[in-house]
Amino acid sequence: MKKITIISGVLLVILSLFAILYFSDWNITGKTIEANYYSYTRAICNEKNFCQDYGITCHGKEIVSFSPITGVFAQFSEDWIDPRRENEKEIFCNR
Repeated sequence: MKKITIISGVLLVILSLFAILYFSDWNITGKTIEANYYSYTRAICNEKNFCQDYGITCHGKEIVSFSPITGVFAQFSEDWIDPRRENEKEIFCNR
């Protein structure tokens, strides 16, 4: 009878901890889970048609990080025209 009481108490504590983690906005590492964070890559080209990929992280419409990805680039010929529409070239966090 004593073993059943101890096992039941331990299981109750474990289930309570899982319920607290499940119904709160805290994850196991103790950091809050924030919505509206997203990341993607985009090629940025200069006037000589050298294009470098960048990793971009946004929070809503704000840029959190913007960094080049090493080794991911392309050099296009001088007569190459970027096929993206003009309004797509400089908009980074517009979701």
